[in-house]
Amino acid sequence: MTQAKPGQSIHNYGYAIDYFLVSDDGKTALWTVNAKWRRVAAIGKELGFKWGGDWIGFKDYPHLEMTGCFSFTQL
Repeated sequence: MTQAKPGQSIHNYGYAIDYFLVSDDGKTALWTVNAKWRRVAAIGKELGFKWGGDWIGFKDYPHLEMTGCFSFTQL
């Protein structure tokens, strides 16, 4: 799911990723945002990423993006 048109997402330029967690047996995607989701987000933020779950308005919980990357004009 996205609200961005082609070329309007930093995913298109390799500066963002989306993630999900899986069950212990690896067979089921887990989409409930809980402590494990927040732990992954915290690790990403420690590495310098922004987490879409911190956004105001539209929350994009599976989203991590690099900070300090180029502007869209530069890309």
